[in-house]
Amino acid sequence: TNDEYHADPALGRSVAQKMRASCPARVKYEMGQPSPSSPALLNGSMVHAATLEPEILDTEFGCKPSEIDGNSSRTNAYKEAFAEMERPGKKWLPPSDYSMCLDVSASAREHPLMRQYLYDADSKIEHTGFFEFEGVTCKVRPDLYNTRTGMVLDLKTTQDGSERGFAKSVRQFNYLF
Repeated sequence: TNDEYHADPALGRSVAQKMRASCPARVKYEMGQPSPSSPALLNGSMVHAATLEPEILDTEFGCKPSEIDGNSSRTNAYKEAFAEMERPGKKWLPPSDYSMCLDVSASAREHPLMRQYLYDADSKIEHTGFFEFEGVTCKVRPDLYNTRTGMVLDLKTTQDGSERGFAKSVRQFNYLF
């Protein structure tokens, strides 16, 4: 699972990238500090689930009821609503974000490459792989890997889907690493 992947001590992309930009002691410290997901990361995670693993969508994500959306989490109405809906690990999105993520996922599933590989028996979706590099055990978790063709698909969400806008995201988030 994704949780097992992140719990495994092998070196993954995000830690390796941080090591290039910082020092080991700082990276180790930051790994022990929980950081809340930004709305953009939460939306990207939901798009991934809806597109690649729709069977887990309802257990991992939910739509906030419209009557509490926008209310402070400190209000009694908000607390009462979530007490009834509470499921450990479930992430709740505002109705507008939830709907947008479903629309983005539907569009992604119509892309010719996604249609070609998503249902191919040789495609592995969200599978973890391990390898050794210079004596270090490393891990990788591609979104989709086709064992027959070697095709790897990495689903990304972006604010700007134009060629120039996405190229900026590639640089900004160091996707090529």
